[in-house]
This record gives sequence, C-alpha cells and structure tokens, in this order.
Amino acid sequence: MAENVALPPFTLPFAGIGAHVVFSDLAVVKYQNVERTRLELKKTELAAEIGRSTSSFWVPSVLAHDMASGSITFERMYGFSYLNVALSTLPHAERLIAQVGRALAAIHDRLRLPDDYRVALPTFGVALQ
Repeated sequence: MAENVALPPFTLPFAGIGAHVVFSDLAVVKYQNVERTRLELKKTELAAEIGRSTSSFWVPSVLAHDMASGSITFERMYGFSYLNVALSTLPHAERLIAQVGRALAAIHDRLRLPDDYRVALPTFGVALQ
C-alpha cells in the first residue's frame, strides 16, 4: 500500500486533450476547457453516487471548481496501489479482479448522462459496422 508521504507538487500534461493535472499533498487540480470541466463534474457526481450505493469503489470528492478557469480541485486520495502491483502481490488476485469487474459493470450499467451533457465521440476514421 502507498504511504502518505509529502511530495513536492508536480504537474502532468495531457496534451492530447488540452489538459494538465497538478498534484499536491492535499489536492489534485485538473485544468481543461470549460465544456470538458462541466462534463467531468457531472460524471464525478454520478460516479460517486454509484460508488456509494454499490460500495464497489470510491470517487475523490470535489473540493472546489471554477468554470471560468476550467479547473476542478479534487481531494488527494492515498492508500491505494496500482492494479498491476496489487494483482502481482495479493494472494487472492481473482477476488480483486472480480471486484474490479463488478465496479466497471455498475458504472456501465448505471451511469447515464442527462441529454444536455452528451457529446459526440470522435470517429478516428474508423467505420463501425
């Protein structure tokens, strides 16, 4: 398990989507365009409710947001491991895989965006049949 250690703030750029994330000891701040911020706030709200109602997963709390700057400040969560590390070190990895599957199934089954939040996905030049 990860320990709560003080780290200097650092930034991860996500150039492909025009966003970047700043990590500090207590918070994670994501900067992106206003429409993406609006969508992410709604998805976070809906996912948190699904997580609470199923007890399958946790979603970091939104501490603040600023639509003008396109920023969302999330709580910094500690005590979690990367899935590949957990699978290689835990004695009952099958149970963990089943839990992850149930959490993903709950999200895909229950997360429904209101119509005014839906956006078209890029096609990437691939025809679906």
